[in-house]
Amino acid sequence: MSLGLRVTNIHDEMDQMEQNIVRAVGRALADSNAESARVAADTIDRLIRMKYIEERGNGNAEDLETFLWQLWDIVIQGAREILHDHPLQDRLVELVSALTEIPPVTVELWEWINLNAFAARLLNLDAISWTEFAVWELRVALEEPCEGQALECNVVVAMVWIKHAGHILYALAVSTGEDTDILEAANGLFYEGRSMLCLERWEFWKRRFSELSGHLEGNAYQVAFEAGKEMEAIERSHKG
Repeated sequence: MSLGLRVTNIHDEMDQMEQNIVRAVGRALADSNAESARVAADTIDRLIRMKYIEERGNGNAEDLETFLWQLWDIVIQGAREILHDHPLQDRLVELVSALTEIPPVTVELWEWINLNAFAARLLNLDAISWTEFAVWELRVALEEPCEGQALECNVVVAMVWIKHAGHILYALAVSTGEDTDILEAANGLFYEGRSMLCLERWEFWKRRFSELSGHLEGNAYQVAFEAGKEMEAIERSHKG
């Protein structure tokens, strides 16, 4: 994977430290060794600490924030270049997981985390909870009017969320815990139920996948059909 070549387009110039981070991420993706993610995380953490000390000494807090955004862009662009079902996605998630296990420094790197293609898998990490982003994407695909290629794209995105994080979303939907505030999410035009991640909404999404599969063709039809079946399988697994 030519990650080290492509991420240079993120911004005009990368200093030596950023280039080192690019190489660390690239090595984590290229090496299937079980320790590669931890080694890369340690390298990135060490570089971040060096950057923090440098910028704190110069009084450039804003420059540090910019650096953290650029660092995350490197990871995000790596995710964009990987197909959603490719093994490299798992390695990237392993790297993020390894980073979350590092004791925090004064500046929390993950305050600057942003969402992208591989976020569904990150729901499997206890350290990160992005349920609202999953609901947003499912709402766009299944609760809002759309047609043509945009609809096909949205349905594929929704399927990816169900495939990689559906079991977590379903567990939250049927949960009666106290943390219901994290499950709140505005409704789309077609959904008239409660404005939160709940079993009613889950059932609506499942019906919509079935409805859309009757209107789509080719790969999009198959994706919608399989998403509905995956939701049924998740339900059976949860009850079993």
